[in-house]
Amino acid sequence: MIKKLITLAIISVFLTPFVTAKTADNSTLVKAEKYYRANKFEQAINEYQKTIIKDTYNKQATQGISSSYKQLGDICYQDKEFMRAVNYYRSAMFYIAMYSVQIKDYEILQITSELHTLYNSCMKNLGIKLNAESHYYMGELLFSIGEYAAAGFEYSESLSGKKFKERAAIGLGNVFKAIKTDYKL
Repeated sequence: MIKKLITLAIISVFLTPFVTAKTADNSTLVKAEKYYRANKFEQAINEYQKTIIKDTYNKQATQGISSSYKQLGDICYQDKEFMRAVNYYRSAMFYIAMYSVQIKDYEILQITSELHTLYNSCMKNLGIKLNAESHYYMGELLFSIGEYAAAGFEYSESLSGKKFKERAAIGLGNVFKAIKTDYKL
């Protein structure tokens, strides 16, 4: 009887960190959802990001962070703040493209198509035309100011240019390091 109690005590001591870690992950996700429902999208993004750092492929968190960025983009777009809107749309597309591997392809295409349309509209309103080179340099600029997800989107757009393919891949790697995820290219 005493052996069983000691064994149970030892097991519970060793399992506590794992149970606590899982609860912590869930609590950040719950907080993020509360913030999202309250239209506090910046706070929701912070909480979703905490979940993604611990669980890179968490479908709910990646969809939530993408949706939060899109909502912020829509607000800025309506206010004709196209530079802010375009960064939010970039970030939304980054998370959709890089992390939402569990979403059906049709859903990704539909969401990405809508975001690309909004992104292109912002760029048109700003008078910016992009090619592989300018996507790459935009990624560099965004990375330097800490807009990592937006930079990741621009780097991925510059992968189509032969001249910038290697540098863009390195830039993407740096983005994943900066946002502390274990995503593998």
